[in-house]
Amino acid sequence: MKLSHHRSTAALAVALLALVMSLGGTSYAVKLITGKDIKDKSVTSKDLKKNTLTGKQVKNGSLKAADLAQGAGDDKVVSKRIASSASGATFDAAQADAAEVVLYKAGPLTVYAKCFTDTSAPDTHSYTYIKTSTNRAVFDSDGSSAYGGDLTDFLNPSSTESDTYLLYADASEDSSSFSANHSTEFFVVAADGTTIGGRLLNGAKNGVLPGGNGPYGSGNACLVGGQFWSN
Repeated sequence: MKLSHHRSTAALAVALLALVMSLGGTSYAVKLITGKDIKDKSVTSKDLKKNTLTGKQVKNGSLKAADLAQGAGDDKVVSKRIASSASGATFDAAQADAAEVVLYKAGPLTVYAKCFTDTSAPDTHSYTYIKTSTNRAVFDSDGSSAYGGDLTDFLNPSSTESDTYLLYADASEDSSSFSANHSTEFFVVAADGTTIGGRLLNGAKNGVLPGGNGPYGSGNACLVGGQFWSN
């Protein structure tokens, strides 16, 4: 009987030791990992399983613009009044002299606007364009498809503005014109994969409006902008 009791006690001790060791291992495995344990910028999208990180895991107000890659999640609304910055006896001359007003930029792609006046009419013109710093981007809009430059059917740095406009509005003397509806969308894809999409608005005013100039203000002026997004 004494021998049996000794064997039972030894077996119980071994079992308890195994239990303690297993519990200790489990306790170590579930140790909480905090930001202090992770080197800055060492975790990338490749380290995260798809759909595992949602808004529930992100503290409100903790995610800043600096934490996002350039262009990630951008959805920017822009509205600008710009005065007519050039005038000329022809449309082409005034367009060439007008200043570029940048509305949105991502990678090699830039969306910009011009406001200029053809004094021969006189007409004030509000135009929005797309340009690229690298060859072989493609785009489409209601305004134009890219036919120009040295590489046909592509948008290139050498493409002319007449081949790269996205939307426009023209106003004759003492009148205004405004364009912003469901058909003003555009989409552009650069050779490096950068994309820009958006919905545009273009307004133009020439001279003085009988009922007041509204947001155009005095003089020949344009309203430009829209909603833009990129990858």
